[in-house]
Amino acid sequence: MKKVLFITFCLLMSLTISAFSNSYSDIADRIFGNLKSGNSKEIAKDFSSSVSMSVIQDEGVYNKFQAELILSEFFMKNKPLRLHTVQRTSNNTEYNYFVYQLITAKSAFRVFVKVNRIKSDPQIVEFRIEKQSTN
Repeated sequence: MKKVLFITFCLLMSLTISAFSNSYSDIADRIFGNLKSGNSKEIAKDFSSSVSMSVIQDEGVYNKFQAELILSEFFMKNKPLRLHTVQRTSNNTEYNYFVYQLITAKSAFRVFVKVNRIKSDPQIVEFRIEKQSTN
């Protein structure tokens, strides 16, 4: 009987962990696709109710609407040409980080995104775009 309970417990835990990692994979895929196309409206759908943002010189904590406007203004000035994933963490069920390199006609940028699980839903809580130095 103990073996059956143990096996059932293990199966439930693996399903739970799989569900958490899949939802982070889903949001990572959405972020990648929307960054690549410069779609601030779709990115904003994954923002939490307040987002810590830093876009070049504009830094603060904003609500979803304000954050979308800041991102929209960035994309109007910097049309994406290419996007590369630099790093993805997936070792925590409460938060994940995604780092991208965004190439535009004007410059290269490093994009840092922190996603937290809020009420079992992964949401963007931090979003930074920094100009990459050209060494």
